[in-house]
Amino acid sequence: MTPHKDGHAANGTPIHNAQAEFAALSDLTAAFAIRTAVTVGLGTTLATAPRDVHELAAATNTQTAGMEKLSVYLETLGLVSRAASAQWQLTASGRILAEDATVEQLSDNNQRNQAALAGLVHLRTALVDGYHPGVAAAAGTSTGLGTATAPTDAIEATEATNTTNSVIPVTADLAQRDDAAATEYLQDLYRKQQQAGADSLRLACQCRLPDSTGETGFSAPSAASRSASGSDTAQSSVAQPSAERSRAESALVTFALYGEKLRSREELYYLFGRAGLPAPTVDKHGSDQPDAGSFVFEFRT
Repeated sequence: MTPHKDGHAANGTPIHNAQAEFAALSDLTAAFAIRTAVTVGLGTTLATAPRDVHELAAATNTQTAGMEKLSVYLETLGLVSRAASAQWQLTASGRILAEDATVEQLSDNNQRNQAALAGLVHLRTALVDGYHPGVAAAAGTSTGLGTATAPTDAIEATEATNTTNSVIPVTADLAQRDDAAATEYLQDLYRKQQQAGADSLRLACQCRLPDSTGETGFSAPSAASRSASGSDTAQSSVAQPSAERSRAESALVTFALYGEKLRSREELYYLFGRAGLPAPTVDKHGSDQPDAGSFVFEFRT
């Protein structure tokens, strides 16, 4: 598209809106890759033993070329790694792809997931030509969904904290509960913090994707923009601690697992009110690091 001086493209589309839409859509590629891997059985196949791409394709009834591309992309997400003799194996983070709960959650054997996967196929096709995930891998980043520096492990989210004022991740716990159960869960967390003598209860929670692109007034950098952000970003990313990257990978998988069940920011406020919690203060970035995928809600106790 050719920019016009009035801020519109040649076809009349506002440039800002088009860029924001592309950034949001491009970040869905990681979720598509994870869903596809689980649906075709890549995780359960690699759980038994490392395999090369031809063995993987035969075991999952897929095309070799497509399986090779999928495996390389999953490598940039930290879910698979290369073993000896050109074989692929699951990483510690990638083992979740073989768990029964994951397979059940992301199986395409229902109408809703089939429709979602069909839509993402077209999206992936539209984006793949100009996207090079290897750039992000070289920079040491976790690609996709605006979760590259999530503040804490979003999968193991339920236990009370050892440090009374630390951030408690609740994304998965709230996603798996209906409103009534989520209300009781929040009340229990708040009560435990009060009993522990903490000054506040701090909860980290990911919201549905629209919250990160429109409703909150800011846009998290997309996978594509992070890949092209330059040498300064690459240098800072290389210095990122391995434990932090592991948390980021876990947060990415959590978003792929529970994305359809995540609540909007307004729905979270409804839950907080229903639980009788005081009005929270909110950190948009979710931590003291840029591009965190969660909000941190702090409630005075």
